[in-house]
Amino acid sequence: MARVQPQVAARQKEVERALRAAFAKAIRREEVDVIVFSDIKPEVLGDAILRFPIVLKPLLAASNIAARAIERDLHIRNLDTYNPRLTRDQSLMIAGFIKPHLPAAVPLPSLSYLDRAQFIDKEVRKGKGQWEWSIRELSTASRRSHSRNESSSGVARCTSSTPQRPRPG
Repeated sequence: MARVQPQVAARQKEVERALRAAFAKAIRREEVDVIVFSDIKPEVLGDAILRFPIVLKPLLAASNIAARAIERDLHIRNLDTYNPRLTRDQSLMIAGFIKPHLPAAVPLPSLSYLDRAQFIDKEVRKGKGQWEWSIRELSTASRRSHSRNESSSGVARCTSSTPQRPRPG
């Protein structure tokens, strides 16, 4: 992280300037609740994750950390980031792992929106997977049916239920 910090800081400033310039007429000041992560110790963050496990996914999204990183680096297997079942030790390990990657502060509606976007993506992917599985099943069934109706030479066999008489001569 230290290696890219100067480029990250420069890009962040550039993106913020560009966003302000591009959307100047659409920007308004609002009072919103902001979670100040820089004021939260890892132990407090771990307790929050343990008490309210549903917050794990938006925290991971805000810190750009995927479940596979937690599995790989912390050896917490099969972590359901949407509905985690964690021990106190696990929640403290995760908090210590993500804390350095969390922004100093995040508006609460932004964190909620990150969770929403991640959840929608998960549900769409789940539906797509089920759709692909259904198509695969139909394709497999079709191939099986097709192969039963062909002889070894590739010529279609008669599938009539009445026996066929041999033709004379």
